[in-house]
Amino acid sequence: MINIPKRISHRGGCAYAPENTLAAMTQAKAMGASLVEFDVMLTADHQAVIIHDDTINRTTNGKGKVAELSYQQISQYDAGSWFAKEFKGEKIPLFSDMIECLATNQLAANIEIKPSIGMALPTTDETMRLIDQHWPKSLPQPLVSSFDYTCLQRARALSSDIH
Repeated sequence: MINIPKRISHRGGCAYAPENTLAAMTQAKAMGASLVEFDVMLTADHQAVIIHDDTINRTTNGKGKVAELSYQQISQYDAGSWFAKEFKGEKIPLFSDMIECLATNQLAANIEIKPSIGMALPTTDETMRLIDQHWPKSLPQPLVSSFDYTCLQRARALSSDIH
C-alpha cells in the first residue's frame, strides 16, 4: 500500500509554469506538493521524454509528432515561451533529467506511460528500464499508470512489486 500525499500536482505546477517541464516540477514543490504526475512518451529515436500530447505543437514553438522526431530535433524547441517570457528556453525534458529533478526536490511521482499508437511495449520497456536503473533510493517507489492496459500488464511483468 502506498501513502497518498495531501498535495499532488498534475503535470507539475502547470498553472504556474509550463506543464511537464522541470520548472513545473520545481514550482509544484515550492507550492507544497509532495507528489507530481507527468507523462512519458518515446521519440523517434526511442528517447523517453516528458510530454502529454502526441505532438509538440501546443507546448513548444515547434511542430510535429513526438514519435516522428528525434530527441535532438525536439530539444531545439522552446517549451516555455508559450507560457510566459520568464520560462523562455525551457525544454521538453528527458525522463532521466526528470528523475534527477525529482531527487533534487524530494518529490514522489505518478509516472503515466503515454505511448504513441503501436508503441505501448517499447514505451513501457524504456520507462521501466529507466526506473530500474536510475530511480533514487531516497524517493518512494513511483506509481506507474496508463490508460493503455497493455502498458500496465507489461509494467507488472517487468516488476512484480511496482505500484
